[in-house]
Amino acid sequence: MQRLTRRAVIWYARHEFPRYGHVLNRWGINRQADWARAPVVETRERFHGLWMRLDTADFFQRIAYFLGSYHEMDVLAALDMGMRPGDAFIDAGANIGLVSLHASGRVGPGGIVHAFEPNPDAVRRLRWHIARNLLTNIRCYEGGLSDSSERLELRVPGEGNLAAGTLGPIPRRYAGLVSQAASVVTAAGDDVIEADDPRPLFIKLDVEGFEQRAITGLREVISGRLPAILTEVNGEMLEMNSASPRGIFDTLAPLGYRLFAIDRRGFRKRHSLAVHPLTREQIDLEKDVLFLHPDGPHWSRFEPAMMQPGRYWRHLCPASL
Repeated sequence: MQRLTRRAVIWYARHEFPRYGHVLNRWGINRQADWARAPVVETRERFHGLWMRLDTADFFQRIAYFLGSYHEMDVLAALDMGMRPGDAFIDAGANIGLVSLHASGRVGPGGIVHAFEPNPDAVRRLRWHIARNLLTNIRCYEGGLSDSSERLELRVPGEGNLAAGTLGPIPRRYAGLVSQAASVVTAAGDDVIEADDPRPLFIKLDVEGFEQRAITGLREVISGRLPAILTEVNGEMLEMNSASPRGIFDTLAPLGYRLFAIDRRGFRKRHSLAVHPLTREQIDLEKDVLFLHPDGPHWSRFEPAMMQPGRYWRHLCPASL
C-alpha cells in the first residue's frame, strides 16, 4: 500500500496538480530524520527522458525524485526560454548534474555544457549521469569557479544536503557540523572558457557565496560574449565571502547589464515565465536573478516575457525603492 501511495504522490507531483507541494509535505518529504536510510533510486528525468540516479536521503535529490527534475522550476523555465540548439552553457556549482542534464537536452548534440563542480563525491555522480546517458556535449571540470587558481578546502555543512558545500566560511547556524570535507582547486573562468566562441552563452552560478568572484574571473568571457547570467543570490553566504548581492550588481552594471527577477507562473502546461526589471536595491529580495545585456543574443529571446518597469508586484515593492 505504501508503494502504491508513493507512486500516486509522484504522479501527482510530476503533473504539478494543485497544491502538489502541500501533498509532498504531507507525505513527509521535509522530515529529514525519516529519510536517513532511504535508498538510491534511478528514474527518468521528465523533460528530456534522461536517467537520474538520486540519493533520496539527500533533501534536494529527494525533491528531484518526486518532481522528476531539478527542483527550481523557475530556473529551468529561464533555461528553456534562453537557450537554443547549438548554444553553450556554463553550470557553475553543477552538483550531481541535474541542471546540466536539462541544459544538455536544450542545446543538443551541437551545443556544449561546461559543468564545474568542486565536490569529489558530487563529481563522481555527475560523471555517472554523463556516462549513463551517453552524453557527449557535457564537459565535466572537477573544481570550482573563482577569480584565481588556488587550493581551498570545501566543506559540506549540516547533513542531508550535498548542494550546500562551500569553499568559504561556514555560517554559525550549522554549529560547526560538517558532513564532508575535501581539498579542491579553483580556476578563473577566463583561463578555461573561450572568450571568442561565437556560440550564444548562458551562465548559471550557484556556488555558495563565490558568485561575485566567479563573475570577476569570467570578465573577459562576459565582455566578449555578453552572455545571459542567472545567479543565486544568497546574502548570508555572499557576506561570509566578503561579497554582497549589490556587489554582484555593481560588477555587472558598468558592463551594460540589466537586472531582472524571474517568476514562473500558471498551471501545469500553461506555465509561463515573466522577467521583472529590478533596481539595485531590489536584488536583496530575490533568491535567483537574471542579468541580460541589451546587445547580447539573449535579450530578444527574453523580451516577450519582460514586464514593464514598476510591475514588480511579487514583493509589492515600487521600482523607485
